[in-house]
This record gives sequence, C-alpha cells and structure tokens, in this order.
Amino acid sequence: MYMQTEDGEQKAPAASDSRTVDLAGGQPADKTLGFATNNIKTAKYNLLTFFPIFLFEMFSRAAYLYFLAQVMLFCMPAA
Repeated sequence: MYMQTEDGEQKAPAASDSRTVDLAGGQPADKTLGFATNNIKTAKYNLLTFFPIFLFEMFSRAAYLYFLAQVMLFCMPAA
C-alpha cells in the first residue's frame, strides 16, 4: 500500500504511519486467555429451573388462574 504525497509522488508509508487492528477485542491474541466456546444451548429448561419457569408461564395467564381457583373450591369439603 502506497501513500500519495502533495506533489503526486507515491511512497511507502513509514512505520509510524501504520495502524494496528486488534482481532481479539482489544486484548492480545493469546491461547491462555480462554476464549468462548462454540457451544449452542437450545434447551429452554434444565433440571433446576423446570418447575419455577413452567409454573410462572402457566399461571401468568388469567384463564389458568381462574381454573386453578375452581379446582381449589371443588377440592374443599362442604360444611
């Protein structure tokens, strides 16, 4: 890559005119840094979060809360 001067001549850039492009996000590309893996997680639940997320999504709709109340009233003994 050559630079053009004011009088039209082409010259090679000096070392101080060059720039450095960091490919590792501003950090030196080193094997010991531990870059991110290429694993893809497509599971919505895991063993620990299944019931909390499932119950939250289920009862965030008003109709499910209504039917839960109906079941609870049905299960109560009559006085």
